[in-house]
Amino acid sequence: MHRFVKVIIVCLLALCLTGCSQAANPLLRNEATPMPGTDEQLHSATAGDGRVDQHQATLYFRFLDSDMLAGESRVIEVSQDESLEMALLSALLDGPSAGQIELQRLLGDDVRIEDVSISGDMLFLTLSGAFLRDSIPANWQSQPQWAQEAPLRRKLALQSIVATVTENLPYTSVQVLVADNGQSSARLDRSYLLTGEIGPADPLIRQESLLLTPASVADRLMNAWLSRDFSGIYALTASYSMERPVYETFTAELDAAPTLTEFTCSSGSVSGDGQSATVTLQFSTVEGDLTLFTAGYPLHLRRDNGLWKIPFDTIKQLMLP
Repeated sequence: MHRFVKVIIVCLLALCLTGCSQAANPLLRNEATPMPGTDEQLHSATAGDGRVDQHQATLYFRFLDSDMLAGESRVIEVSQDESLEMALLSALLDGPSAGQIELQRLLGDDVRIEDVSISGDMLFLTLSGAFLRDSIPANWQSQPQWAQEAPLRRKLALQSIVATVTENLPYTSVQVLVADNGQSSARLDRSYLLTGEIGPADPLIRQESLLLTPASVADRLMNAWLSRDFSGIYALTASYSMERPVYETFTAELDAAPTLTEFTCSSGSVSGDGQSATVTLQFSTVEGDLTLFTAGYPLHLRRDNGLWKIPFDTIKQLMLP
């Protein structure tokens, strides 16, 4: 009888030790179970007999080498065996369309999507380790051309994801995770942003100030006039669907514009068809001894190859009254 009790005790101790051993390795536990609180019910495709569904989407990429993102409207195809989230993010990784020469991709062509899941109104996106290995040099701080470019590029890369997700899907934030050789994943660290901060990054929310909207385009135009940055104005001038002169002619004409001293821009309004917008300006100019204040000036913008631009004639009417 005593021997039987001892056997029972030994078995119970073995079970306890086994349980303790498993609890002491959270990495293994994390690999074997889904992320706590996530819901795997993604938006499924509604493909018909052709097994492919089409969705109109807006994808965000960098506008030229600026500090802004611009949206490209595109039809993406979603196969019956994939989620809309996966198709949308895959299209973003593919980069802008060939005809969008003013847009730049921000994510490397070797970056892969390892997993997509949701929890409430938050999207969890797991990217491959290649996401951390971009073209930014290790000594970026000591190189003048990278000192400002490196943090900006990293910020825009993340916001291109967030802006694309929040524009097309019912999520308010995105939590980015990075996979380690496909074995485990961890939240993106704040050190990625190169701002001096460290520690797991919080869920990312949409930053409207980084997007080229009618109001932000008008603001950039007026700031370029304020500093007489004609190349900046030229980049915002419609060229695909409307005539834009060569840069030398453009600069020569606008060089006669008076000096802009101050301005304000309204938030603007977009037409029902989404192809035009109007932003109201107030500004002061000085020419010689004459100061002129203009109130309630309606600046008209147009969609030009999908991007918000200003026709050259409109710019001349504004700057050369």
